[in-house]
Amino acid sequence: MIAASSTRRAAWLSMVFSASVLAVVFLWVDLTPKVEAEFFFSRDDPQYVASAQVSERFPTTQQIILRVAAPDIRDAAYRERVERLAGTLSGVDGVVDVSSVANRDAFESPLWQRVLISEDQRATNLLLEVEPDTSDPGLLIEEIERVTAEFQDADFGAVISGVPYVIELIRRNLFRDLAMFSVVAAVVFAAIVAVVYRSGAIVSAP
Repeated sequence: MIAASSTRRAAWLSMVFSASVLAVVFLWVDLTPKVEAEFFFSRDDPQYVASAQVSERFPTTQQIILRVAAPDIRDAAYRERVERLAGTLSGVDGVVDVSSVANRDAFESPLWQRVLISEDQRATNLLLEVEPDTSDPGLLIEEIERVTAEFQDADFGAVISGVPYVIELIRRNLFRDLAMFSVVAAVVFAAIVAVVYRSGAIVSAP
């Protein structure tokens, strides 16, 4: 009787300890995957070193590109919506500048025409200059996605691209895969322990 009571008490103490450890980890440990330059290249890679030297000598901002398609990109209503979208995005924290057909003479300038207007004349680009040292790139991307979704409809479709956006997508997928793997591993381990020992107390223990 005493042995059974001690076993139950030990099981509950193990469960409390496990829950406490998990709470500490989730509250104070940053488990968010970091996708940085070293994720793709080694620090001693010649191309990475050359790129880093150029970036250090000629500091630049990063770009996020919005491709906005419409039935008629020369329509005044389309340009007005692009102007409102560009104005809203300009107010997002971390966005330095926005170039679009609303503030660049893309239909007359050969340079801006190549940059801002698609070859099939069915879409235009919004170039967002964003700060490279943004404290939380994930929040910036989420805010850009939120603003873009507010303006989208059947006649005004926007697609986001650019290095910062791709990196954020990779980070999200890594976090999702890590969470899925952790849950599956815990369930499989608990199932194996349950089959081997046939004890709920042992399964609950760390």
